[in-house]
Amino acid sequence: MDQLLLRVFQGHVAAQCRFALAGVPVINESARQGDHDRLWIGCQMLVLGAGNVSKALWGDGRHRSTLAPRRRTLRASLNVTDASPLHQVAIRNHLEHFDERIDRWWGQSSRHNFLDDMIGPPSAVAGFTEMEMFRIYDPTPPSGPRIVFWGESFDLQPLAEECSRILTIASREAGRWP
Repeated sequence: MDQLLLRVFQGHVAAQCRFALAGVPVINESARQGDHDRLWIGCQMLVLGAGNVSKALWGDGRHRSTLAPRRRTLRASLNVTDASPLHQVAIRNHLEHFDERIDRWWGQSSRHNFLDDMIGPPSAVAGFTEMEMFRIYDPTPPSGPRIVFWGESFDLQPLAEECSRILTIASREAGRWP
C-alpha cells in the first residue's frame, strides 16, 4: 500500500475510533438515568463508529473478500488481527439495517410480538421469541454491558477497548506523513 494512502486510512481509522468512543460516556450516563433515546444514540455512536473502522480495515460486506487482502498492510500497521472484536459486524448490521430486520420479523413472526428499546436483562420479560426481541441493552454484570438483538449477544466493552487501543496507534501513525 502506498505510504500516503496508508496515512490517509490511518487518519480515517483514528477519526472513526474517536466517534465510536464518544458514545461510551453517552451510554454510561444514559443507562444510569434510564434515558432510552440517549442510550441508543450512544450505542449507535459506538457500534456504527466501530463498524466504520471495520470497513476501513477489511472492507464492507459486498467487497470484503476483495478489499481485505489489500488492507492487510493497514491492519498490520495498527496491530489488528482477524481476532479483533471489530472483525465481527453482526451488531452493526442489525442496527444499520433495522428496517430489513422489521420486514423479516413481520414475514416470519406468527404472533407479531415486538419488544424494542429495553434496558435490562432479556430474562426480565417472558413470552417473546428471539426474533421478537430487537434492541435490548443489558447493563447487568457479569455479561453486561451488552446489546442483545434477536437472541445474539454483543459485548460492548471489547469494542470500546479495541477502538481505544487502535486510536492511540492510528493517531501516531497518521501523523507520520511520507
